[in-house]
Amino acid sequence: MLGLALDEPTDDCSVFEVNKLKIYMQAGLTDQLEQFGGVQIDFIDEGPDRRGFTITTQNKPGGGGSDCSSGCSSSGCGDH
Repeated sequence: MLGLALDEPTDDCSVFEVNKLKIYMQAGLTDQLEQFGGVQIDFIDEGPDRRGFTITTQNKPGGGGSDCSSGCSSSGCGDH
C-alpha cells in the first residue's frame, strides 16, 4: 500500500475517493483548486532517486506557465 500525507486530516476535511485513493482535503480548498483546473496526482518510478508522488494542476498559478519550481514570492504560489 502506498501512502502520501501532507498533513493529518481534521473533522472539517472533505473526503474524495478517486481510483481507489482516498483524498482528505481541507474544506474550501476544492474551490481554490478549481480555478487551476483541478489536481492530478501521479506516482512515478524512475529509479531509486526519483520515485514517489507528484501533485500538479492543469493550469499553472499566475497564468504564465509558472510552476513555482524556481521559487515563489512571499505570498506563495497561487495565494490571492
